[in-house]
Amino acid sequence: MTRYGMLINTKRCVGCFACRLACQMNNSLPAKDSYIGFKSFEKGTYPDVSTMEVPTQCVHCDNAPCVRVCPTGASHTTAEGVVIVDADRCVGCLYCMSACPYDVRIIDEKTGVSEKCRFCVFKEDGSTPSPACVSTCITGARVFGDIDDPESDISKAIIQYNAKSMSSSSASTKVFYPEETYELIKEPKADPILDLLDVAKPIAGAAAAATVVGLGVSYARGAGYKRDYTKYDPKTGETINLGATVNEPQTTTDESETSTEEPTKDGEEQR
Repeated sequence: MTRYGMLINTKRCVGCFACRLACQMNNSLPAKDSYIGFKSFEKGTYPDVSTMEVPTQCVHCDNAPCVRVCPTGASHTTAEGVVIVDADRCVGCLYCMSACPYDVRIIDEKTGVSEKCRFCVFKEDGSTPSPACVSTCITGARVFGDIDDPESDISKAIIQYNAKSMSSSSASTKVFYPEETYELIKEPKADPILDLLDVAKPIAGAAAAATVVGLGVSYARGAGYKRDYTKYDPKTGETINLGATVNEPQTTTDESETSTEEPTKDGEEQR
């Protein structure tokens, strides 16, 4: 079965940020936001010193913590192992951001949705995704493909560079780095709040369902309601009903109770 993954070969990465820019363009992100970040490292002792740029992003965990805590199923895993977000189901609770051990999610300020790298999967139609960061990389530092296919380019590159996938105490992942880079980044620790969020998930789901039911009941009770409009008559000092409610007949004013005479000024006789 197909299972997509990515290898980021930091031996080839020159830190040009082309992958970041391509990600922003492909996902219509503002300049300050991106699904790709960078960490810089220095190695050696002067004068033998070198630097290394390490791109970071969502690593598409198996048994992803963000998926486990999402109360609406907005964060979910496709059949090919890609963790994606259904914006229509996201309620902006931010449980996924708290649960993520890699801190790679961002908030879309326009929609309030917690987004991240999706390997450029925009439709779950089984088609092969083509990540913009891979096709844009000027040095071929990024390799994408089926990690369950031993003949795929990524499977061969993993063996060639002795690459390892990022992993935490809660999940293994599908993004790989060469061994020396893996040692620099180190494994993140599972957030202790994750267990609490696992407990809170059904509670939040029940609360959301109760809210929807309550709104439905309120709408049903208010259906057919029509506002009763009134107007003050300065001639008579009375309030006239201009439109009755749905369940009440139109109220009329007794003509005998309404005076048609003009008010007189002080000191003048009424004719």
